Amino acid sequence: MRTVIAVGIRVVLEDPVLRAFAFAQMLHHVLWGVFGATWILFAIDYLALGPAAIGLIAAAGGIASFVGAVVAHRSIGRWGIGPVAVASMVVLAIGNAFIPLAPASLPLVALACLLVQQLVGDGAATVFEITDTTVRQSIVPDRQLGRVASTFFFFGHSAQLTATIAAGVLAEVIGLRATLVFAPIAGLIGAIVLWRSPVRTLLQLPGGGGPDPQAAANEARIEAGQAEPFGG
Repeated sequence: MRTVIAVGIRVVLEDPVLRAFAFAQMLHHVLWGVFGATWILFAIDYLALGPAAIGLIAAAGGIASFVGAVVAHRSIGRWGIGPVAVASMVVLAIGNAFIPLAPASLPLVALACLLVQQLVGDGAATVFEITDTTVRQSIVPDRQLGRVASTFFFFGHSAQLTATIAAGVLAEVIGLRATLVFAPIAGLIGAIVLWRSPVRTLLQLPGGGGPDPQAAANEARIEAGQAEPFGG
């Protein structure tokens, strides 16, 4: 078992594209860790939103995720998988920046800010998950794909668990609103990691093959369902 785990880690760390996506996915999970530890409390305690409003916001996120899955393949075909991956992380960060900007004194504006986060951030998150999964499926040999996927899963969820605990502790010290700022920061750092790697120039997958949007979207949504907290 140790040998199998070592092989998966080695394949990820030795390939510059996989390595960049692995670190970006960790930061993607850090974003959701901060979000998951603070969002509900912020919406209820700071913004005084009720169950109906929170349900509406969460539903908007589900719609945005569906739209992201639909447009991902067309976006990759037009701009290339690398630029789309970078852009999706930037847009995800921008979307999550609207949460700490939500004003408690203006309920409708606060509701609009949280809706923008769901509509912009969740759609972008889905696009990133699909590009990430598509790259893995395309450049990793079938024999090693499960090991690499497990490595990504372990790295990502370890980062999310750490971020969730840290965000909870930090919120006690500096407050929920200030802690929420760390979510978009994590997303921007993830975009920088991808930009400073060969991913930036990755327009087509090795061999000129295009992504399989259906398979990538299915696997990405399974992973996202395990990673994203309520409302994400």
